[in-house]
Amino acid sequence: IQIISRFITQLSIGWSTDIMRMCFIYAVFSGIAYCAKRNEHINLDIVLALFPKKGRKIIETIILLVVLAFCLFLTWYGVLYAKSGLNQAAPFTQISMAYYYSAIPVSTGIMSFYYAQLFVKDISSLIKGKEQTIE
Repeated sequence: IQIISRFITQLSIGWSTDIMRMCFIYAVFSGIAYCAKRNEHINLDIVLALFPKKGRKIIETIILLVVLAFCLFLTWYGVLYAKSGLNQAAPFTQISMAYYYSAIPVSTGIMSFYYAQLFVKDISSLIKGKEQTIE
């Protein structure tokens, strides 16, 4: 929008920057949560391949627990960070920065939910002694 408006009218549309920034932030954090749902975040398969199948599953479950704890940590501090944006506003639209900052606790809260589901499935498969497919 900025490029077109500058090229055609020689004017800049200030509010478009604020809107594009918010869209970008929410797109990125929504993508992160979506990858958590599908369990498609990057991991070190080469290290896990060194362990036997049962040991690999135990290590994956421990890693999942650490990631879940980290997501819960980010959710908690993301809420505090979003509250800090209540007194700030975007330059052109004057939208509260809390809306921008809320992407962090919202997405990490969703990630926590998905990782908790995966953790429960992993624990139950370890107890039953067989691997379950996660869809």
